[in-house]
Amino acid sequence: VSTQSTGSSGINAEYGCQGSTVTDAKKDNGHVNSTLTYSNGVIILTYLNGDTCSRGDIRETTIKMVCDHSLSDVEVEIDQIEETSHCVYEAFAFSGLPCDKEVLSKCEVAGYDISALALTRGNYYATHENFTFTINACRGINSPSPCSSNTAICMRHGVGQGVSLGEVSSATLVYEDSSLKLKYRGAELCPESGQPYMSIITFLCDTEDNVGSPEYLSNVSCIYNFLWRTKFACKDREVGESCIIRDTESGETILDLTSLRGTYTLSSPGSTDSYSVGLCEKLPDSECKKDTAVCLATQNKHVSLGLYESDTSITNTGTRSITTLTYLNGDVCIQGDGSSVPYRTVIDFTCDREEDETPSYVSTMECEARIKFPTPLVCKKDITSCEVVKDGHVIDLSSLSHSSQYLVSNKVPLDGYIYLAVCQSLPYSDTNSCTGKAAACLTQRTGSGSTTIGRVTGPLQLAADGNPELLYSSGEVCPSGGTYSTRITFLCDRDSPSVPYLVEVDGCEYKLSWYTDRACVSSDPVPVHGCKVSDPDTQFLYDLTTLTLSQNYYQTAAGNNGKITANVCGAVETCGPDIAVCVQANGLTLSLGKASTATTQLAQEKGEVQIMYTGGTTTANCPEGRSSKILIMCCSGEQDMELLSVSEDGCLYSFSLCSQKVCQFSPKECVFKLNGVIYDFAPLARREDNWVVEQVDRTFSINPCRGVHVDSKMAGCTENSIACMSEKSVLGSLSLGLIETRLQTLISSNITLSYNGGSDQMCTDRSAKTEIQFSCGNSLGTPVFVDDSDCTFKFSWSSFVACNASTRPVVSKTCKYPNPLTKNLIDLERIKTPYYSVDTTPYSVHFARCGHLLGDELEGKRCSGKKVCVKDQRNNKVLSFGTSEDGVEVFAREDSAEQIIKSTSRCEDSDSKTWQAIVEYTCSEDAEETAYFRGMSHCHVLLGVSTPLVCSSYKSKHMRFLFAIILLLGAVFLGLILFYICINPNRRDKVFRKIRSILLFAEQELNQWLIKG
Repeated sequence: VSTQSTGSSGINAEYGCQGSTVTDAKKDNGHVNSTLTYSNGVIILTYLNGDTCSRGDIRETTIKMVCDHSLSDVEVEIDQIEETSHCVYEAFAFSGLPCDKEVLSKCEVAGYDISALALTRGNYYATHENFTFTINACRGINSPSPCSSNTAICMRHGVGQGVSLGEVSSATLVYEDSSLKLKYRGAELCPESGQPYMSIITFLCDTEDNVGSPEYLSNVSCIYNFLWRTKFACKDREVGESCIIRDTESGETILDLTSLRGTYTLSSPGSTDSYSVGLCEKLPDSECKKDTAVCLATQNKHVSLGLYESDTSITNTGTRSITTLTYLNGDVCIQGDGSSVPYRTVIDFTCDREEDETPSYVSTMECEARIKFPTPLVCKKDITSCEVVKDGHVIDLSSLSHSSQYLVSNKVPLDGYIYLAVCQSLPYSDTNSCTGKAAACLTQRTGSGSTTIGRVTGPLQLAADGNPELLYSSGEVCPSGGTYSTRITFLCDRDSPSVPYLVEVDGCEYKLSWYTDRACVSSDPVPVHGCKVSDPDTQFLYDLTTLTLSQNYYQTAAGNNGKITANVCGAVETCGPDIAVCVQANGLTLSLGKASTATTQLAQEKGEVQIMYTGGTTTANCPEGRSSKILIMCCSGEQDMELLSVSEDGCLYSFSLCSQKVCQFSPKECVFKLNGVIYDFAPLARREDNWVVEQVDRTFSINPCRGVHVDSKMAGCTENSIACMSEKSVLGSLSLGLIETRLQTLISSNITLSYNGGSDQMCTDRSAKTEIQFSCGNSLGTPVFVDDSDCTFKFSWSSFVACNASTRPVVSKTCKYPNPLTKNLIDLERIKTPYYSVDTTPYSVHFARCGHLLGDELEGKRCSGKKVCVKDQRNNKVLSFGTSEDGVEVFAREDSAEQIIKSTSRCEDSDSKTWQAIVEYTCSEDAEETAYFRGMSHCHVLLGVSTPLVCSSYKSKHMRFLFAIILLLGAVFLGLILFYICINPNRRDKVFRKIRSILLFAEQELNQWLIKG
């Protein structure tokens, strides 16, 4: 068995031998070791004492063979080979040999199979307060872990010892109380109850086709409960005919294998035994008992290995979603322990687009025969290329194919939805029931009707306008002639959410646009000499000189008890002059790069930066000298440097370093990215006071992104508290969470900000926590108290800062903005007042909706020429910013609009932000406009205007008024014509004769038409 590694070298797993090409001299990577180890479904084979590497290390190779139930015991597939450290190689292989069938059999019950959740590498994790739970499903946890490999669920408090909450051998999968539950019993006694620890994982069906992960729920008397939402808890659809899978509700065919129906004869390698297999039918004239579907013929007898029965059916199961056909209730089979069970046969249908449709015998083990049947009929997806070259650069949309389907709901005919896949066909689901490898599916909101409006028929291409385009054609028959098709045009946009929307339906073709940053042409990051580089998208300056150390340099371990020492944008004195990175072992020092050669560039991953050093020690293998690169990533705290890899020739060393000093957004700025969309909650930060929520016996002070302003009534809180509760009771004031602990999540378009680390005086076993759930609103909004159960204080907040706008913002330097939703023209120039003045203690505010402020009377000329002017009456300080050249940005919605007035005036509270004003225009049916001041926030002045101009009905009222004027003028004009005719008798008689002749002619023509017709 052999494979190719990620580089140019190959490793033969049988001999542990490596070479660059077939003709190269081989490098011995390890001698055969006759000792195998087996642990938790993994067979480990190690080859030691190979050739000597360039640095004196001895080559060695480890092969880890992990369980794959779709393979037989004699089949092996090597997945990948990695060099885990210098001259130490690790290969992973898959086979049916190491499968622990007893354990995995406990993961099937009542038609459910969760064995696909079993991990052979890595684990699942859940957290609660300072506890970490390491979990694996259906098998033991994988190393490294704080518990043994026989443990299925391990609990660890902080950095303490692990406690087993469930052993693999105790696993029991049951279906009770209308839910699927996996129960474990631990190996240790709980001090509270004196009984063994218990764990229960409750599985819920996830219709979004997600694998999911466990979530901690509760601990009651040492019984730990977890919740796991996963697609594998969704019960397989029932089927009718044995070779057809149908949806029980719509009756549509999901998979049809009836073309394979027939009798097949198979042989067993190295044996005279033969197998007769009836696929989707019982064997005719079989020597085995009646209704046999699989019959084994030996030299002296025939054995039934399974019957074709009324409930025989195909299901989709297994770790790789293999389609299987199972025949049960064969002849009696005696197991190794003396017990008897009936034989059964499992036929695995595997996807193969090229191989002939011929089944092959795999194995018979523990009274189960396994047969493999390759066929293209079970290939779930048609896939096409998702890359295209534009201007010499590759546009790769393959990341959009990671999601199995996307939903389009705007403008869809017949009140329906369109489900899309990118560069592949859609999976069948409960919501999308199109079949036949549909890539675009039109589904009705009511009823079960679905229409395939396009299949994968070609790769991603450049359209005539230069934008990437996917054309799905060959859909179902269109009533207008031909077949349906779908055309998707991908447009570059780095700011808008990546969602498709329907533009129009042109006959039988559905035309969609998709704004996404994946469609943007971006050059590779360009190295810059020195230690500073800017992010062109955010204008953030990475200054790596802030990471330079004068002592206690960055270090990590090296082979032969050595160490690697590094500095960022500076030399390491202990290594030598101008040496930025060096490796030291056995009294020798090798330079891995000079500080003077430092080049900095943005990494491929957003928010990361990389520094490179060259000109290190030269050797025969490295005539250009050794070099090193350090990938610096944003994290909440400083962490040690880590060696990532060393090139095969030993000339290039790669490291990673984690630091908060390269984070573009600090917690107080409240700028974060969720699902590819950047949200800025900075307008919620109050500069001089707090958001206040009043209750009968307590008051909550809240200030997101900044921390509360502490006064004499809040002595128990600090300025880094996100929220402070002041009570009239003996508790006084208590912190409800710290700003630096912020965690943001996005669930169903609602953003939740969570903060912990608050006071522990209210609950004996935990500290106070604050959760604020934001929803999209038309104004800045205000927090509303929800509840305070379990020491978690929950608030809701409807605000425009949480909006993920489905339309792109309209940017303009004028006062006319087309509303992208209603297409109405918002013309702020119709407002008669040139500027507004609002007096509200302690501020006097003037702002111009268009142009700039005029007149010397405004705060003694200090406001003239600016868009916004704010005077603090307490100290007479004047803040003025914004000019006619700075521009504005408008977010338009139905019956409202938010206008952001930009400026270049630096905000004293931030090194990277400038002053802005947010003017909220709300619909008011009153003819008069009203302006009001909404407050000061972090680098923002918040204003508002009530006006009828943004009302959705404004245009219709205006048009009705114009239509009435036109009708009035028409009536007057018609009256003048009649007066002109009637005032002269001769002219009047002439007009009447003309009208009579026209009517007579019309009557004659009508009579002739009736006679002919």
